[in-house]
Amino acid sequence: GAHDDAAIRDRAVRALARRVFLTGTARAACESCVMRSFATASTSTSHTPVLVRRGALVRFGVSTVTAARRPLGVRVSASASSDKDTSSVTTTTSSRGGTPGSWNLGVKNSDASGTEARAFVDRLFKAYPVLVAAAKDGDVSKLETVMDDVYVTAPDKGTGKIRDAQVRAAALEAVAAGKHQTLRALLDRGADLGFENDHEANKVDKKNPGAEAAVAAASKGHAVVLDILLERCGVSPYSVDTQTGRTLLACAAANGQERCVARVMGCFFSTDETAFAARDVSTACRSYLNAVDSNGSTASMLAAEFGHAGVLNQLRGSGCDMEVARQGDGMTAMGIHRDRTQKSIAEAFSRRKKGQPK
Repeated sequence: GAHDDAAIRDRAVRALARRVFLTGTARAACESCVMRSFATASTSTSHTPVLVRRGALVRFGVSTVTAARRPLGVRVSASASSDKDTSSVTTTTSSRGGTPGSWNLGVKNSDASGTEARAFVDRLFKAYPVLVAAAKDGDVSKLETVMDDVYVTAPDKGTGKIRDAQVRAAALEAVAAGKHQTLRALLDRGADLGFENDHEANKVDKKNPGAEAAVAAASKGHAVVLDILLERCGVSPYSVDTQTGRTLLACAAANGQERCVARVMGCFFSTDETAFAARDVSTACRSYLNAVDSNGSTASMLAAEFGHAGVLNQLRGSGCDMEVARQGDGMTAMGIHRDRTQKSIAEAFSRRKKGQPK
C-alpha cells in the first residue's frame, strides 16, 4: 500500500545517506537525483523525507531544505562579488596543496577587501609553478617576466607573506639547482632567504638552512652560488655539516671541487683582521685549514684519500699542514697520497701485464 511504499522510500534514502559521502557538485547532483526518484504526491510535510545538509554531514528530517554550506576543499571563485548572493557563486577544487603560503590564512588575515585579496592570491598560486620552473632552469627572462607581472606589491601584510614565501621558495630551488643567474635575479628583486648570520654556530640543522645550502653548494661544485650565499646572504664561511663534521672547505675538497675550494679560501685571505673580530688572521686561517671532521680527517687528507690531486695542490699552496697525523691510524695527507699513488701504479702495471686496457 501507500504506507509501505513510503516506508521503503524512507529506508532507501537513509541507507544512501549512511553509505555515500560526496563533495561539491557531485553531492548536489546526487541529492537532486535522490529527491526526484523518491518524490511523493503527498502534500503533507510530516511524512516526506527531506534532505538537510549541515557542513560535511548529511541527515534527513521533516523540515525544508536548508542552504548548503560550502564543503571542505572548495573555495569561492574570485568572480563572486558577494557572499549574500549564493546563486552566483561557483566553486572549484583547490589544487595548490604544497605551495608555500596559506591561501585561506592570507585571505582571512587580509586588511584589504575580500575580492582584492582573493584575486591577488589567486594570481600568486597560478604563477607559482612558472616561477619555480624558471628558477630551477636558470631562465632569467621568464623569471623576470612573472615577477614583474604577478609578484608585485601585495595589497596588505597577510597576502604579502604569501608572496614572500613563494619568492623565497623559488630562490631556494635556484640554490639547490646551482642556478646563480636566477638566484641573483630573485635577490635583486628583494628575495629574503632568511639565513642566519652567525659565524660561530652556523651548522646544518633545522634552525639554520643557510649552512645546509652552503654545504650542498660546496659539495656539488656550485661555486658562484656558494659565493652569493657567503657574500650576499649572510652565510658564514665557518659553516659545518653536522652529519660529517666537515667544514665548507672539507666538503669541497672531498668532492674535488677546485673552484669551491678557491671561493672558500678567498673568504679568509681576502679579509683583514677586523673581519675576524680582533682575532689573529694567520691563527684563524691555520686552524680552519687543518680542522678535522668526525673521523679525524683534515681537508687535505680527504682530497688525498679520494684522489683529488688538484685540490691537494691547492691546499698545500694555501698553507695546509700536509704532515699532521690523523688520530687512529697516524696517517698524514702526504702519506695517504703516496700510498694511493703507489697503489695506482701497481694496478696499472698489473693490468698491462694481463693485457688489459690502462
